[in-house]
Amino acid sequence: MLINSTKDKAKIMGYKTLYLFTFDSNLTSYYSQLGWNTLERDIFQNRPIAIMSVNL
Repeated sequence: MLINSTKDKAKIMGYKTLYLFTFDSNLTSYYSQLGWNTLERDIFQNRPIAIMSVNL
């Protein structure tokens, strides 16, 4: 899975946390199932977003 490869590479590079944002509110539950946590909901370019993070 691409997201797992990205997490693995970031961990090798020394990152402790990854962040993402999504415009699609349906994806927050998908990412939550993969271990991501919703940090905040906000507006970006007049559209609602969810800002999420995952510890590596």
